[in-house]
Amino acid sequence: MQKIKLIIFDFDGTIADTLSLSIEIVNSLSSIYNYAKITDENISYLRTKSAQEIVKLSGIPFYKVPSVAIKFHKEFQVRAGDLKLFDGLRQVLEILSHNYELGILTSNSKSNVSNFLEKNNVSTFFSFIVCNQGLFGKSSLLKKIIKKKELTNDEVIYVGDETRDIEAAHKSKIKSVAVSWGFNARDLLEKYKADVIVDTPAELQKLFTSK
Repeated sequence: MQKIKLIIFDFDGTIADTLSLSIEIVNSLSSIYNYAKITDENISYLRTKSAQEIVKLSGIPFYKVPSVAIKFHKEFQVRAGDLKLFDGLRQVLEILSHNYELGILTSNSKSNVSNFLEKNNVSTFFSFIVCNQGLFGKSSLLKKIIKKKELTNDEVIYVGDETRDIEAAHKSKIKSVAVSWGFNARDLLEKYKADVIVDTPAELQKLFTSK
């Protein structure tokens, strides 16, 4: 990773452990939008599906997806203070920040992310937070970041936990690192051809610090 100058991170499931809270909120909205709740038994199954596939499986009409997403983000805002940083990640972020510029591109809100970073004493490691509140489509924002920073595609990498993060990197013609501790399972991340998959924060650190 000698050429890399900027590491852009996804937030939910990559930096913050958001899975349990997300499932609670999704289940609380099920009676309003008439879809089945997520159970402990089918979490593993859903981790093998992309965001688009999960929307189809839920049975929610596509035209209702934006309103569900808006309601989800509002509920998330109220309870975001309960989120935790993944174990071992703080030290890794601190080490990486000494040699690379770090930023965040997320579908979460800027206030949620900023408050979380402050609470966990990692805000100084990141130079920017860019938010995309749409369910899909981070690639255009990745391209804008690269252009604004006056970097080449080879100098930027995106780290995320979902298939849509890998797809966004592919569309932006930059490399992707997928972490298996988030939402999507390792097998699915492999299927979507992430450039690198890491299973622990220590592996992430080694990827960028080994000679």
